[in-house]
Parts: sequence; C-alpha cells; structure tokens
Amino acid sequence: MKITDKNTKNVFVMPKIEYKLLNRAKKSELKVLYYIYENGGEIDIKKAVRDLEETEQSILSSIAYLRGAGIISDEEPEEEQKRPRKKGVVITPKDVKNGKSATVGRTSYTLDEISKAREKDEKFGSLVSYLEKQTGHLYNAAEQGIIMYLYDTLGINYEVIMGVAQYCTSLGKTSVRYIERTVENINEKGIKTYTELENYLGAEKKRNDYEEKVRKIIGAESRALTKSEKTHIASWKDNFNSSGELVSYAYEKTIAKINKPQVSYMSKILESWHENGLKTPEDVDAYYKKNKESENAGGGKLDFDLEDFFEKPDLK
Repeated sequence: MKITDKNTKNVFVMPKIEYKLLNRAKKSELKVLYYIYENGGEIDIKKAVRDLEETEQSILSSIAYLRGAGIISDEEPEEEQKRPRKKGVVITPKDVKNGKSATVGRTSYTLDEISKAREKDEKFGSLVSYLEKQTGHLYNAAEQGIIMYLYDTLGINYEVIMGVAQYCTSLGKTSVRYIERTVENINEKGIKTYTELENYLGAEKKRNDYEEKVRKIIGAESRALTKSEKTHIASWKDNFNSSGELVSYAYEKTIAKINKPQVSYMSKILESWHENGLKTPEDVDAYYKKNKESENAGGGKLDFDLEDFFEKPDLK
C-alpha cells in the first residue's frame, strides 16, 4: 500500500491534526499513523502486523479511522494518476471540507453515495437515524461513513450496531468513535445476532456488578483495580462461584493473617475453600472446627492448615 503526500510530493511531512482527533484516537491508530509517516508513506499490512504487534483487522480499522477523520484519503495527485498503479491502495493526506468524501475502510463514500444508500437500504437508513436520535445530534459525512463501514464493509448486523449504541449511550458515551470501537470489539468476540449481544451484555453486567461488590468489600472504591486484581476477581465468580459473603469472610481472614488487604492472598484462600467444597462462612468454620477436633483427638498435625496452603506474600 502506497501513501503519498499530495502537497509536498516527494517529502512526506506529518500533517497538523486537530487535538480532538488525537484525543479520540486509540493507541493502535496512533501507532499506525506514526508507522505510515515513519516509513515515508509506505505500509505493508502483513509487515505492519509483525512490526506493530497488531492484528490485521486492527491495522485496517486504524486506517479506516484515519480516513474517516480526514487525515488520509484515496485521492491521488493528478501526476500520480498518470503513472501505472501499484497493487494496493494509494492514500494521501487531505483536508476535510463540506461536500468532500468521507473515507473509511477500503471504500470512499461521498455524501451523495451515503444519501442514496440511506434511501435504497431501509435498514441502513433506519440505523443512521436511530444512532442520531440516540446520540442527540445529526451525523456528518465522516460519522455516517463510519456507520456505513461497520454495516456495509464489515457486514455487522444492524440490530447489533443499534444494541451496542444503546448500551454506549446508557453509559453516557455518545461519540461515534466510542460506538465504533465497541461494535468492533463485540464483532471480534464472534457476536453476530442481537440475542447473542443481549446474552453477552447481561453476562458483562453480572461481572461488573460482582466486581463492584468486591471493590466495596476490599475498600477499593476510590481507585482503579490492577489487571491482576481484575483477573483474580473474575476467577472468584467464574471459577469458584464465590458469594459476596464468602469473599467478605476471606477478606477478614486475610486482614487477620497479613494485616492488609491483598487480592492475591484472598484468591488463594477462596481457591482452597472451593477445592474443599466450602460455600459459606458457616461451612468454613465447621470445616476448621472438625479438623481442630481431629488434631486434638489424634495428637497429630492437622491435614489442613492455612499455613500449609498459603505461602505468605513478601510484604517488604
């Protein structure tokens, strides 16, 4: 894929980009933008996948955003059009002005083309109207182009896009770019129908509710959880099916043992309780009482003891 600068011709200069576009861009999109300019306008998709450690879909989606934002386009300088075309797509930086094309994906949509698509395809027309109503403003060419890319180029079910838009706006996220990212993430998870989307969002809500409950238990309401903590907490719900009551009891045991809240330590406790079939604080107490009685009667060491099961963390 060859990208040329129609203004400076042989010299490829990074264009001035509005701050709002940079603020909305994902890390992968900024990486692709820098990669394009660092390589003088050349981008080999397969090589970029290796160099940037991104998926091919991520690379193409990033290019789609850069096009939709008006930073690059498929328009070639007149002198370039006279030369033999190389295999691939020629992209040039451009300024977005009213009436010019809104480019996304591998297709450049003009306002006229988008209008005709809305008239010809009732579902697409309803989709754009629905998103405009949900987000509270009329979409410009670039925004409509993004929706057309999701619906037409990626072939995502219009009901799924509507459902995701409704979910995003319920969170106060009305940006078309936020909706686009969420739709792409949903699509990458293999969710193709509205029913599958409902099931997924329902499961996500349960996970989020569970995580919020745990945050309150461990006193982490005012800070963000680390990736490791999130992984541990997810396992408590998905793998151990630990109730909030049991998590709270594990928290108490952790504080009693190491005098500080520590999710990894709690995770060891909950894992051992799960392996021993202990589902409530009462189960835990009964289990320890039974083992304590066995120890006293036999004069030997307990078969189960916290000190045996849990290696104390380094508190330095």
